[in-house]
Amino acid sequence: MTLHWVDTLRNPEKLLELYRTGPRAGAPRIHSLHLNRRGPTLTLRASLPDQGELLRADRARPGCDTVEFHLQFLDVGDVRITGGPLPAEAVIEIGELPENRIAVRIDGGRTSIAFTGNRSVSVGRLSTREAATDGPSPVHHYTGRVDALRYSAPPATWEKNYYERV
Repeated sequence: MTLHWVDTLRNPEKLLELYRTGPRAGAPRIHSLHLNRRGPTLTLRASLPDQGELLRADRARPGCDTVEFHLQFLDVGDVRITGGPLPAEAVIEIGELPENRIAVRIDGGRTSIAFTGNRSVSVGRLSTREAATDGPSPVHHYTGRVDALRYSAPPATWEKNYYERV
C-alpha cells in the first residue's frame, strides 16, 4: 500500500493549522537533507509552492504563497542517495513495511533518495514565504515563537540546532 507523506505524520495538526482546507497535492520541493547518525534520523527541508489561496489569513502573512517545513524520519536505515544537486521538485513514495516501518523513495529527476525508517514522521520548523524570485532569498515567517525570534531564513546546513531538532 502506498501512503501519502501527510498520512505518516505523527503531528499533522502543525501543518494543517496553516490551511483552510489542507495542502494542495503535488510534488514538494526538497531543498536539503540532513543525516544525523545519533538516532539515526534523516531530516528533509521541503516546501510546497503555490499554496497562497489555501492558507488561513490569520496564520500566513499577506503575499506568502509557499509553505516550508522539515520532515524528520526516525530510525532510518538502508540510505541510498544518487544523482544531482538539491533543490529539486520531488515525488515522495512511501510504502508500508512490517513492524511499523516504511520504505521511502524520493525521486527528484536527477536526484534520488531511498531509505527505510519508522512509520512515525514528524513535521516542524514551519514557515511561510513568498515564492523565490531572482535576487536575495525571501524572508521566512516562522510559526513557532522561538524560530520566529531566531531566524528570518534557514541558516547554513551545518547549524545542528536548526536541522537536527524539529
